[in-house]
Amino acid sequence: MKVVPKTGRARAAVSSVVIVTACTTSLVGCGDAGPAFVIEPTESVLGQPTSRVAPAIRTSDLTVPAADPQLPGFDGWPLVFEAQITDPAQRCRAQITRSTAAVATLVGTIEGTTCTVLWDGRGAGGTRVMPGTLEVEGQILDVAGTVLARAPDRVEVVRVGIDRIDLSGETGARQPLLYRAMNGRRDGWFEMPVDFTPFAMGPDDGETASSALELPGGATRTIPGPWADLTSPPLEGAVAEDDVYNLPTAWIAGSRIDYDVHLTSDLAGMEAGGSPTTMEVRIAPPSGLTITGDATFRDDATVRMSGTPVTAVDRYDVAHAFTFEARRPGGEWQPMPGAFSITLRMYGLVAAPVFARTSIPHRAWVDVVDRITGWVDGASSDQDGVGAAIVDGVYNHSDLRYDTRAGASHYSDYLSGWGGGSFEMQAFEERRYGPVINCSDAASIVSAYANMIGLDFRYRILTHRTDSGFLLNYLQGIGSDAFRFSPFDSGRNSFRYHAIVNSRDARTWDATLAVDGDGTPSSSPFTQLLVEGLDPMAYLTALSPEAAEIATQMDDNVRIQ
Repeated sequence: MKVVPKTGRARAAVSSVVIVTACTTSLVGCGDAGPAFVIEPTESVLGQPTSRVAPAIRTSDLTVPAADPQLPGFDGWPLVFEAQITDPAQRCRAQITRSTAAVATLVGTIEGTTCTVLWDGRGAGGTRVMPGTLEVEGQILDVAGTVLARAPDRVEVVRVGIDRIDLSGETGARQPLLYRAMNGRRDGWFEMPVDFTPFAMGPDDGETASSALELPGGATRTIPGPWADLTSPPLEGAVAEDDVYNLPTAWIAGSRIDYDVHLTSDLAGMEAGGSPTTMEVRIAPPSGLTITGDATFRDDATVRMSGTPVTAVDRYDVAHAFTFEARRPGGEWQPMPGAFSITLRMYGLVAAPVFARTSIPHRAWVDVVDRITGWVDGASSDQDGVGAAIVDGVYNHSDLRYDTRAGASHYSDYLSGWGGGSFEMQAFEERRYGPVINCSDAASIVSAYANMIGLDFRYRILTHRTDSGFLLNYLQGIGSDAFRFSPFDSGRNSFRYHAIVNSRDARTWDATLAVDGDGTPSSSPFTQLLVEGLDPMAYLTALSPEAAEIATQMDDNVRIQ
């Protein structure tokens, strides 16, 4: 600051302009246009100069240059300016116009040197502002409303969203899924093959003046959550819904999953979409995903993202918040307010399902896979843990009980001797013949469930070498509350045959009964031991006092019908 020396005069004029040196070219009045914060020339008193700082305002890099007020989660568009006020009574505001036509005038708040105007993206009377470039002027006003300083800026309203997600991955990573009762109809199969699009949004049949993102009239279309019905897909009339839906997928645990995210900027009833024209916009990957290639937002473009959200045998409701970023050409990227949040249901399998045939219904059923993954609950992805969860789930959590009257099968049959085992799985899932089962049913259930989740479990038949039946140790049948000498009401203490399940390493799995695991299976006390991967001889010894006389037959995957 220039100081005028005493000359003996009481007052002296100051003719120079004093500038605050902290000035940037983006500041209104700075650079080529002159300084931003100016100490105006005044007179000095008794040789001591006096001065006052002029109010000033400039644009800020904190203003997001583009936003979509229709984007879910949008909670306001902060229009930010850097301000210098010289009187507490001064205030800031923003005037928004398009081609000189007024859009909105909003009063902001000042904290320190920051003026923030929060705009809801709407014009006068709450009308929706359509996509396009807008002029924004930040202003400092005095108490009388006189504009003391101005800062011009430009922003762009856009429309951004997702109307389809296709999922793929490594070879064999994704597996088909099957709904078993479309619209509640028995055997109403609906298959979702590996190339089926699991998430889609679009106008329903008969809708006019709408788009993938918007209902007729422009209201935002609700993003569908995971479909809750485990037996049927959503319907539109008598057929499966093919416009707006969110259906599950199945994956081998630990596989890489590729998301092909299809972008849209369509507006309801308008041919011109809401793609950015003056600003640059890109999609940002949700947590856990990485983008491969170009992330630029363009209408009808597809952006690939990859990740590994399915790490074990489990039911995953994977929540993805797809966000967007904007910048002025060549500037810094800024996050846009709001997010396109999608939850996708994914099931983790041990491996590719194993079936006796390739025809429908030999697929992984949605309701069965949902049940098994709930039993496993992410605790394992290997044969031992998943197989044990299946046996425990069937034995303890399916409300089934052994046929103590006749030991007859209710849902299973053999087409040729002990060969060609078949399982009326649809009838079983409906409990069409009730909750009573025998060993053939239990073997069919365990093996079919295991096959659907990717375990190669096959049924085997145990008989006495003389075909006369074999004696039993104390056993606790499915649905029973105690160990008993005989599993039958008649008191008979033998099986004519017994169906079990074997894994490829020859271990035994059986949900028909629990054996006594204390080493003395022919007498009390008893220690319940579920048959979850037992050594074959150990199992036979616990099952029967005639273990050495028991022969095994068959080694086959059950056929589903």
